[in-house]
Amino acid sequence: MVESRMPRYFFDLDDGRHFFRDEAGTDCGDTHAIRAEVARTLAAIARDNIAIAPLANAEDPDRQALTASVRNAGNLVV
Repeated sequence: MVESRMPRYFFDLDDGRHFFRDEAGTDCGDTHAIRAEVARTLAAIARDNIAIAPLANAEDPDRQALTASVRNAGNLVV
């Protein structure tokens, strides 16, 4: 029997000061699953961190930016 695996994607984050490279990755079956994972990740970071320790925008602490990029197993941004 051949076991099929879902593709693995890596969700890198950038807050303007720091770049966080995902070394573990997450298995996602399609683009809907990838988008859902990005949304969950960014929402969790916003919920847990922005109110406690604002991110990079020192000029306007009420406006913060966090960027996620997604790479496939071939290291290409999708």
